[in-house]
Amino acid sequence: MKIVFASKTFMYGPRRVDAGTHWPADDPAVRDFPGHFTESPAPGLQVSQPLTDEQQQEVGTGANVRVYEAATREPGEKRNTPPRVEQRG
Repeated sequence: MKIVFASKTFMYGPRRVDAGTHWPADDPAVRDFPGHFTESPAPGLQVSQPLTDEQQQEVGTGANVRVYEAATREPGEKRNTPPRVEQRG
């Protein structure tokens, strides 16, 4: 099965198609709106660390890649956040 990715968010009848979701290439939504889909996985791609130069080349220059940092700290890691002061009153 050939897969394509939605390159933008749009409505297809009562259904919302979100950017970055993957669809069968022969789906009616893809046939009706071929300009809203791409073979590149770049739309909606999320990573936990920046892409290497090789990965960036593979994804393409127009990629809107989100890099998420870890919400928890590593053992021994110090964070530069000021101490929290409780307001009493």
